[in-house]
Amino acid sequence: MTIRKRGARYHYDFMIRRQRYRGALPEARTKAEAQQAEAKIKNKIYERKFGKTSASRSFTEFVQNTYLPWAKATKRSSRDDVLHGKVFCRHFGNKSLSKIDHQMIEEFKVKRMKSITRYGRTRKPATVNRELAILSGIFRMAVDYEEITENPCRKVDSLPENNQRTRHLSFEEEDRLFAKLTGEREYLRPLVTVALYAGPRRGELLKLRWSNVDFGLNLINFTETKTNRDRAVPMEPIVREALLELSQQSGDAEFVFTNPDTGTRYTDVKKSFTAACREANTTNFTFHDLRHTFGTRLADAGVDVVKIKELMGHASIVTTMRYIHATDQGKRGAITVLSEYRQKRRHKFVADEKRQALQPAAVV
Repeated sequence: MTIRKRGARYHYDFMIRRQRYRGALPEARTKAEAQQAEAKIKNKIYERKFGKTSASRSFTEFVQNTYLPWAKATKRSSRDDVLHGKVFCRHFGNKSLSKIDHQMIEEFKVKRMKSITRYGRTRKPATVNRELAILSGIFRMAVDYEEITENPCRKVDSLPENNQRTRHLSFEEEDRLFAKLTGEREYLRPLVTVALYAGPRRGELLKLRWSNVDFGLNLINFTETKTNRDRAVPMEPIVREALLELSQQSGDAEFVFTNPDTGTRYTDVKKSFTAACREANTTNFTFHDLRHTFGTRLADAGVDVVKIKELMGHASIVTTMRYIHATDQGKRGAITVLSEYRQKRRHKFVADEKRQALQPAAVV
């Protein structure tokens, strides 16, 4: 029986070719009305599943004319969608959306894992997973537009990732790095200072406006964030000093970090920062690791994990937890606590043994 009454409402529940459909029928007042409503739903499913699906649009046409215009209008990361969309269209071409199944998606996943990047390296699992996420979004929209009945990416498992970096900057490396931020690289000093002692992501830092720097309250308000949640970070004295000096040179600039040659904000500093790290003999270190250093030092200083989460703008505390005991100093601190606990318990145990030995033996 596919019609059931729960409370005051009727519900339908049926299977079509091993796919389950169920829901409420709030408009039905009697069982006969519920059966009629269910029949209409079945007809719609059959029309969509076995009618329109066979004539669904090609993958490339749907991506170019439907998905990408929507992504450009609504997504801040639409540039990634455009770049990955070209990859998808080259692979799936003019295949009908309804003809692409999970096996084809698996073939795409394997092919991407084996392909070589323009830098001559193999593609990382995390990169392929991000591509699969965008591809799934395309098919999810196709389902919403009733071009297909189900998302083939749902049956495709993500690749296991192991990309959590634990690299942080030691104070000795920090001194060597700042020693190289002179001359043509002088503009990097305030950038690196704020990144290291306020912990923003690179995009948040480069998009920072003077209107978001409050010297009165001693706060930096990061608004264009990855999680779309604004956060305020108090300025450490070294950060305040760097920004005050920069503000005196900024004139009418809108952005804090403005290129004097172009009059616009810096969009990337990877090349010059990498060169400075190389000259400072700071190996395997990226600009994002400055943010990681900020979190690691907070944890080593004993700052509460919830406060670290708020300062770094993490969506989940699980992300923040990887900064706890990330350094040898943190691990040594944990062992010290264990050692002190052992000594206290041991002394108590020995004292109890001596006390028992001094007591007279019981007379039998």
